[in-house]
Amino acid sequence: MHEGKERRAATRDGAGRPRGPGVRDAARALVGLALFASLVGCTADGNDGQGRAAPPRFDATASPFTAEELRHRLLSGAEAGNGVERSDLDEGSGSLSVQGSTPDCEERAQYEGRLPVVDLMGTTRTAAAGYRHGKELLVQRLYSDEPAALMTRTQALFTTLTACPRYTQIISFGDEGTAEYDVRAQRVEVAGMTGPTYGYLETKSQADVPGSTTATKVVAVLRGRVAVLLQGTPAMVDRALAPAVRKATS
Repeated sequence: MHEGKERRAATRDGAGRPRGPGVRDAARALVGLALFASLVGCTADGNDGQGRAAPPRFDATASPFTAEELRHRLLSGAEAGNGVERSDLDEGSGSLSVQGSTPDCEERAQYEGRLPVVDLMGTTRTAAAGYRHGKELLVQRLYSDEPAALMTRTQALFTTLTACPRYTQIISFGDEGTAEYDVRAQRVEVAGMTGPTYGYLETKSQADVPGSTTATKVVAVLRGRVAVLLQGTPAMVDRALAPAVRKATS
């Protein structure tokens, strides 16, 4: 905590903070990409979910789906919305040298400032894709497991996300310096969905950068042995939710 306070003081005094509007714009773009996913490429996946064999019929009581079976149930770019481009998702990419800390939120400290979706939801029996529409970003993840296991993992994720209603996030951009953000986190209702649902909204801003406020929304819907999780720009999450759940559970 003492070290975190020293870093925060240095950032407030201007030492190490990204300088100039160009750097700040780049910093905000990096935060948007790196802290919830690394989207590889700006062009649509060549297959984009089309031209593949039909996925097996959804049965909420059947055995969990394999990762390959889940991939068939991801949205294509067109299904996510007009003009949406779909990209492969590299969950382990280290290409963006962005590191973070949350000095006044112990529950989030071990995740280095990022949303702990992969850490808490796991990496087995999953499929994921990234989507982009202008400046809007979306990540869709599908999980399959026994219902009780999915419930436990999802509850752990959203409990961690909402553990600190307000906290400080310090992001390091390598040679470009650091930036300090004020983050507010809250649970939100998920309208129009049946079954267990979870919603989370995070907003962050830099006090000395007008117009720097950004928002990230995370929604999870559980249906039997499948969980649909969307993460990204709130408007894009809202638009994609119904078609994503429909395709994943049809």
